[in-house]
Amino acid sequence: MRPRLLLLLTGVLLAQGAWLLSVPAFRGLDEFDHVYRAASVARGEWLPSGEPAAHGRGELITVPRDLVDAAGPECRALPYTGHDNCVPAADAGHGEVRVASAAARYQPVYYWLVGTAGRALHGTAAVDAMRAASALLCAAFVLLAGWSLSRWARTVWPSVALVGCLTPVLVYSSVVVAPNALEIVAAVSVWATLGGLCARGVTARAERTLLWAAVPGAVVLANVRSLGIPFLGVIVLTVLLLLGRAGVAGLLRRHARTVAACSTLVGAAVAAGAWWLVNAAPNGLEQHLGNRGAVAGTLVQLPVWVLQTVGAAPGRRDPAPGLTYLLCGGLLAGLVVLALRRAEPRLRLAVEGVAVLSLAVPVVLTLRTYRDVGVIWQGRYGMPLSLGVLLLAGLALDRAGTLRHPGRRVLAAAGALFAAGQAAAVLHVLRLEARTSPSPAAGLWHPPSELVVVALTVLGWLLVAASLPARDPTVPVAGRRHEPEPAASRSGAQERLVT
Repeated sequence: MRPRLLLLLTGVLLAQGAWLLSVPAFRGLDEFDHVYRAASVARGEWLPSGEPAAHGRGELITVPRDLVDAAGPECRALPYTGHDNCVPAADAGHGEVRVASAAARYQPVYYWLVGTAGRALHGTAAVDAMRAASALLCAAFVLLAGWSLSRWARTVWPSVALVGCLTPVLVYSSVVVAPNALEIVAAVSVWATLGGLCARGVTARAERTLLWAAVPGAVVLANVRSLGIPFLGVIVLTVLLLLGRAGVAGLLRRHARTVAACSTLVGAAVAAGAWWLVNAAPNGLEQHLGNRGAVAGTLVQLPVWVLQTVGAAPGRRDPAPGLTYLLCGGLLAGLVVLALRRAEPRLRLAVEGVAVLSLAVPVVLTLRTYRDVGVIWQGRYGMPLSLGVLLLAGLALDRAGTLRHPGRRVLAAAGALFAAGQAAAVLHVLRLEARTSPSPAAGLWHPPSELVVVALTVLGWLLVAASLPARDPTVPVAGRRHEPEPAASRSGAQERLVT
């Protein structure tokens, strides 16, 4: 593994570790629902039971009793849970019970992976193992995105955009037992790989590599959550529009077999995801509140959704500190503004179009469901699209070619500010949970030292910042003799993408 990718991976894992320590088991938003589903699938119960809970949300599934006992304090503290979510509805024998989960109809593959990791453990230890497995899955896709960028980026800006994608709410979500973060980082990897097809000077060999590298993220994106297939369609359509007719024709001419093979694999995954959505119907609305004022109630949420893409933990109604929005949000906004000023017209239109679409989707969906369930959207649901704005901004700056490398001092300063915003978010949640969580009184969680959590966070983000190239990859180092280019690279360079 390249040293810079190792720094990126290590930094992300340390940042995830700080969040793992700071959030009690089952405290993540709806985490008990997902833990139940994971434990159930890991024991062979893949399909929905079809047995609705009499006193709670979702359907009854079979899980170990120790998990339900451990989830009880956090579950009962939530305002929307019922008896069957927090207490066994029936005994199933052999140490297992029937309990209600609102995730009972969700696609099972993710849950099998994380549930298997915790199957041999009990109570909160099982949840910790599931969280670790989910965090590693997310870190793997961040690593894939970073590796893909190294195949085509001519400047540091695409890597800066990738780091910017790792907002506090995404890192927090990656350590909670739920598929939200996996969907987001899978989308990030697809943006990073397919976006490289639109970069300047990409060799035919690199194009082929990027096409294959897009497959894992596309397969996951099409299956983990309900909106993944439309999100994948938006990413592919955006890339096709950026390539243009001539670019697409040239790509097909150079890589007909690779495109066919990748399309077949992704098409099969899309078909599987669509089949599950149609047959399992995981998103049935459970409430009928009869709310009025849908337009006003929806539009007032727009700035909230934007802020939630930066920080909101452990629940969507728990804002991050103002310092987090100022530092992390300010740096990301600055990157987008800089890209819009420097971008070519077509790329500027793509950045603006994806940004508008990332706001339009929640508005339309909330208007359609507001009467029955009120506001259920949260900012992280749209991050597979909104983070595409950052990665397209990185691509735009990379293609501009007129913006010099910001330099080590500027990168170090920006990295320090980003790390401070991240540390503020983690520390805020740790203090909040130490005051309000029922887990310490129940002996299920012991708040860690604030110094340890801050140190892990700052060290992690400094390592991530150190993974950024100290100079643009294509700029020669003064006085260094360049090695001859391999024959394979020279032959591939003859088929560069015309842009």
